[in-house]
Amino acid sequence: MKDKTPKKSPMLVYGTMIDLGCQEIKLRDHPWMSAKATKFLESILTARTSMLEIGAGGSTIWLAKRVKKLVSLEHHIEWHKAVSKELMKRRITNTTLILDRYYAEHLDVLEEKFNVILVDGYERGKCLIRASKMLKPGGYIILDDVAASLKTGDRSIKLAVEYMDKLGWKRRYFEKGHSTMIWKRAK
Repeated sequence: MKDKTPKKSPMLVYGTMIDLGCQEIKLRDHPWMSAKATKFLESILTARTSMLEIGAGGSTIWLAKRVKKLVSLEHHIEWHKAVSKELMKRRITNTTLILDRYYAEHLDVLEEKFNVILVDGYERGKCLIRASKMLKPGGYIILDDVAASLKTGDRSIKLAVEYMDKLGWKRRYFEKGHSTMIWKRAK
């Protein structure tokens, strides 16, 4: 009789293999955004930037190399383990990686303000609205995978985008590949 037990597939994260049961995913060592959105993001990051990343993953190591301080929130324990391991392996010390299953609520207790905020995890609509209150004047807030979220009928994204537009902040939209919206808060 043939064994029908699913074979476990590894997940490659920055060259690090971790076990996620039957799931196999390969992450890039840079943001999973369009080339133009990534180029724009790189242009606004400096050695003085303090940044909040909501949803750790392929971008965490890339971002950490370009900013003074990175706080990254993640809800999935295996992602957290993989990114944490890679941060230690690369001796990256400017990053605080927080594991919190309910990180949308965690935003309410973070007292820090940031120059750049990237929203690219679950509960994006709720996170975008809450994180907007943590953005320093002149800062940027980025919402990735906008079109994909809207296609699934995620009403919270539509409401969050409307909320952001009502703030009157300048908005840019990168549509090729992954759709990304970026708002700049006035100084």
